[in-house]
Amino acid sequence: MESSVDRVAALVVEHMGAPAFPITRATRLLDDLGIDGDDADAFFRDFGARFGVDLAPLHARWDRHFGNEADWRLSLPTLLVVILLTVAIITRSAWAVAGGVLVVAAAIFFIWRSLRRNEPNLPVTVGDLIEAVETGRWPLRYEDEAKVDRTGLAR
Repeated sequence: MESSVDRVAALVVEHMGAPAFPITRATRLLDDLGIDGDDADAFFRDFGARFGVDLAPLHARWDRHFGNEADWRLSLPTLLVVILLTVAIITRSAWAVAGGVLVVAAAIFFIWRSLRRNEPNLPVTVGDLIEAVETGRWPLRYEDEAKVDRTGLAR
C-alpha cells in the first residue's frame, strides 16, 4: 500500500507535472509549485474527493492561502490608462500627456498596493496535505478559532 506522502505527491504531479526538485513535506503549493487560482481550486476539489477530506475550513479562508485567477481591480485602471493615453497620442496635447502620465503612475501605485494587500500569506505545504489525508480533516486552525502564533496560525 502506498504511503500518504506518495499518494499526495502523485496527485501533485498529476495536476502540475513533475517539478524540477523533490517534493517534500516542506514543499509549498503556491510558492514552490505555483498552484494558485483555478489550478488550486481544481487541485483541492480532486484532493477532497480522492482522500475524503473535509475542506470546509480551507474554503472559508481560501484568500488567506491562494489568489484568484483574475482580479477585476486590474481591468478598470488599465482601461482608464489606455483611454487617456490614446487621447493624449491623438490630440498631441501636452496637458493630456501630463495627465496620462499622472494617471499611469497612480494606477500603478494603486494596483501594486491592492495586490500586496490581498496577497496570500499563509502557505499550504505538502505536509499539511499529508496530515489532512491521515486525519480526514483540514489540519490548519485559524486565528478566529484558537490562540494565534506569530504566523497567524494555531496548530
